[in-house]
Amino acid sequence: SRTFLNQADATLSPWLVNLAEFVGRFYKKHPHTDLHGILNIVAKRVNSEATEVHQPGAAIVEYKGESLIRVVLENLIEYMGGYSTVADMNAEQLHCLAGGPRLRSESITVGKKEDSARKERARQALLSALVDLKLVPVLLYSLSEQRHHFLSEEFSEAHGGAGGLKLLGLLFDGNHQCFLKLTDFLTQACSCREKYLSLLPPLQEVFSMFEPALAFLAVRHGLPEPALAA
Repeated sequence: SRTFLNQADATLSPWLVNLAEFVGRFYKKHPHTDLHGILNIVAKRVNSEATEVHQPGAAIVEYKGESLIRVVLENLIEYMGGYSTVADMNAEQLHCLAGGPRLRSESITVGKKEDSARKERARQALLSALVDLKLVPVLLYSLSEQRHHFLSEEFSEAHGGAGGLKLLGLLFDGNHQCFLKLTDFLTQACSCREKYLSLLPPLQEVFSMFEPALAFLAVRHGLPEPALAA
């Protein structure tokens, strides 16, 4: 019965933010705890709402925000996958974004020391759970459907009042951030290009789900070396 989204001020409900952070920190500290249950719940809730909003002939209703439970996945990626984020970067950190994954990671986590072996165990535990449940294609499909929905006329008509633009920014930016976190995590966690590519849907489906720029971003790590060199 709890709401996931405060429609009035276009912010995530505090209970959801706190729950997501708790889940991320807990599984980082206890990576051997079974992840299948929590990941199944997140994926089903996200995917079910993505399916509902695209039913033909459905009445225009306000966005309930149940798929925002994806912030649990984002926190799992952040804490277990070692994908740290900074809301307000300084000039040096922004400059480091032009470098590779190692430089970006070091610029964000400067001053923090973590056990690399323990960090890798947590990362591989999350990757193994996602692979076992075959959730990567499901999550990419759901993010794609929601992305299209946020830019649709139906969404605009349902949220055309005051605060609608702020709500759109929160949802669309959050969706894009989740996409980036998921693809970056898979890139860092997969040991080879073949394994990375095997987790994705067929290339034709990826390019049908996302606009070319995002589709190329999603498949880039799985492309063979000659294609990258070309």
